[in-house]
Amino acid sequence: MHSQNYFEVYKKLKTTNKSNLERTTDSLITLSEVSEDFKSLAKIAHDYSINLFRKRNYFKALKYANVEVRTLESIETVDKTYSIALHNLGLFYRLNYQYEEAVECQIKVINLNNYKKKTGQAYAELGRIFLKKGKYSEAKDYIKKGNNILRSIKDYRNLYSNYISLVTVLEHIDTKQSIGEALMFMKKISELKKNIKFSSAMNLNENIAYANLYSNSNIFNLEKAKSFYFKILDLSFKSKDSLLIGRRLSDISHIYNLKKNDSAQYYLKESENYMKTRTYDRVYLYENFSDYYLLKRDYKKSLLYLNKAIDFDQLNPDYLNNSNIKSKLFFIRNKEKTLSLFIKKMKVYILMYHKLKEQNYILKIEKLMNTIDDLVAIINNSSNEESTQLIWRREASQAYLYGSYAAHLLGDADLAFSYMEKSKALLLSEGVLKNTEFQNLPKHISDKDTQLKKQMYELENHLASQESKALQDSLFNAKIYYEKYVDSLQLQFPKYFDRKINVTQVPLSEVQQELSNNEAVISYIWNNFDDEKEIALGLVTTKTSATTFEIDHVDSLKARLIDYKRLISKPFATREDQKRYQKVAYQLHQQLIPEEVQESIKGKDLLIIPDGDLQNLPFEAFITSKENNHYLIQDTDISYSYSYSFLQHNKELKRETKQSFIGYSPINFESLPSLQNSKLELEQINTQFEGVVKLQDTASKEDFLANSSQSQIIHLATHADAGKNPWIAFSDGKLELHELYTYKNNADLVTLSACNTSLGEVAKGEGVLSLARGFFYSGSKSVVSSLWEVNDKSTSGIMTDFYKNLNKGETKLEALNNAKRRYLKTHELSAQSPYYWSSFILIGDAGELDKEPNYFLYIAIVVGVLFLLFLFRKKSKFIG
Repeated sequence: MHSQNYFEVYKKLKTTNKSNLERTTDSLITLSEVSEDFKSLAKIAHDYSINLFRKRNYFKALKYANVEVRTLESIETVDKTYSIALHNLGLFYRLNYQYEEAVECQIKVINLNNYKKKTGQAYAELGRIFLKKGKYSEAKDYIKKGNNILRSIKDYRNLYSNYISLVTVLEHIDTKQSIGEALMFMKKISELKKNIKFSSAMNLNENIAYANLYSNSNIFNLEKAKSFYFKILDLSFKSKDSLLIGRRLSDISHIYNLKKNDSAQYYLKESENYMKTRTYDRVYLYENFSDYYLLKRDYKKSLLYLNKAIDFDQLNPDYLNNSNIKSKLFFIRNKEKTLSLFIKKMKVYILMYHKLKEQNYILKIEKLMNTIDDLVAIINNSSNEESTQLIWRREASQAYLYGSYAAHLLGDADLAFSYMEKSKALLLSEGVLKNTEFQNLPKHISDKDTQLKKQMYELENHLASQESKALQDSLFNAKIYYEKYVDSLQLQFPKYFDRKINVTQVPLSEVQQELSNNEAVISYIWNNFDDEKEIALGLVTTKTSATTFEIDHVDSLKARLIDYKRLISKPFATREDQKRYQKVAYQLHQQLIPEEVQESIKGKDLLIIPDGDLQNLPFEAFITSKENNHYLIQDTDISYSYSYSFLQHNKELKRETKQSFIGYSPINFESLPSLQNSKLELEQINTQFEGVVKLQDTASKEDFLANSSQSQIIHLATHADAGKNPWIAFSDGKLELHELYTYKNNADLVTLSACNTSLGEVAKGEGVLSLARGFFYSGSKSVVSSLWEVNDKSTSGIMTDFYKNLNKGETKLEALNNAKRRYLKTHELSAQSPYYWSSFILIGDAGELDKEPNYFLYIAIVVGVLFLLFLFRKKSKFIG
């Protein structure tokens, strides 16, 4: 047989000898190799790998794709054929869950850049790999980059596939904004019908995407979701594909579970009948079975099916020790699904404990929680994108609630405190420590790092306000460049990069050791227990005791908080306003600080570590007596922190400054009201600290970024906004939150004498993304910030007293609380409204200002000693 006919022979046998095609293919590959007909060999391997792929035999498809790539490399073929082969190989690696090898193949395709279509597909395929690895922001960026390339060459068919993948990514990001964006891309998918004819598979995928979106809690529409799922089921039956039919029946059972309809059981059993093969789809089926039995309150069966789902990856913590599990976690094929299964298992354990009163179910939660910690750490360490990390912090926050609740049921305050701490400000702590560590590298390195980050933040900010292909590409390229830059630094400074940034949680025993007899801490955690119920817990800690407590009637608490914030954000206009406020402020005090807790904190300084809707709440304005208008601040000094661990880590950072005070106030603004009292405010403060005051045009953003970093105290008397993109105003423009992430200060105290500087988007499991947080990220030890639009005149008076108190040697805690109490004593009637005095809160370190070294004194002492030595030697010579 002539060698050049081997591929032709293969094509004929492919249709006539289907039963022995693999053996025939192997024989023809061997003959091609022996006769050195490598082109035929590559063609045979390519065609057979595609044939296996279509039959979903991904393992063998990978084998033959490898044969094709190795063959092309042996004859040094680097044309379009090689790019296609590499892309297919990467695809098959992904389908076999070998993600690192998959990434390597697609990067090679991109670097070759010899076939635009494959380059665009490679970027999108990298996005799908990142989706599987839980790196959602990266997935979104890469798919969009691929889309831009494919759109430019009008490759509508692959553009369709990428839009479907992008919708899936946006679904996983799971915010109102991302789901809205997903619906926009669904419209783009429909518009593609003008350019290409949709196959039955394409119509199927479009309907699946719509069904999944309408099942999402952000836009949940049961009837629409159900309608799409039944359309999909009809299409699946027409395909006669048992696996597809089984998937769709399982999806419909999920919808009926959401509806709490017993029909779910029928569709579950039907799905099981069709889903005979052992594929990952069975994990979703088992989860739906578990959800069904959970609704029926058959917790043992619910747990049984959860264990079946978890056992699919051989990851059940009930049967494995922690070290065995940890090694397996790296290779999980779907980390998001595994995490959700672990969290559901925690919930079932709690419900079983309540039903059966068997403590062993609660005891199992700690081991499960350790596994969840390890899994979330693995995912977060694989991504440098804060947006991806925030998603996973949000997912893990549910687990920390269950863990805290289990510890509360066990009466284990130490364990409860540990989980409460883990649910707060971890990314902020890591960011602050990384910033500090990076400063230890040579200055030109840290400067370049700052400049590159600044470029990325600015591009992200522009892109948030306008969709632009050019901006998307610029941001994508900036991120790629930054990744390569950091990779190069790892080679130059291996000791720095090998040293892991480890934010350790401060244990409760250490907290108690550090507390004095007149200090107390109340930590809170608040989250959904399930779709119908929320749980809020507190933990009060003193030098000698620590006790958890559950907050009753959380549903009424939410309504009271809304009422409280509405009433406190304006002055009392009538006696009725005051009475309404007094009633709700007293109810909140009793609910959030129950009587047994009140006894523990009596006469003590109080640190509040809030969570959920308790963030941005001034506890000092609570009413402590049903009979009169007695505020909590009249009995105790109050400060706040994002977490106790962050507070301690941030305190320990080394800060060096060259001036005591710098203050900024533009006073007049182009489109904002003038702040006439701010000039007097700054001038009076400066008499206490003899620093630098920047007024009007000199109070510029440019000056602030250039000259404020070496001040012990930074005071900004200006306007601010806490919207989607928080900003603070200067004479020459607005400083936006993202700019604080590339700004460095060494301040012991930053005072934001402006509106809403503690407000911002609340990120579950991390906290409020506010201007105050931005200043902590950039180096501040403590921040005084505001919770609503403040009154210019009352602010000026409180701030002046605050700094006078600091100058007397009072702690920051004493100084601010005493200033507020003085305001209350010197005002009456409506002027005593909490609106005027309770907006400003102290976050972070509450101690005294660090003592600045008195260099003149040191110089005088040294000169004095030298002068005495001179006199002594002169006298010695005289005597001699």
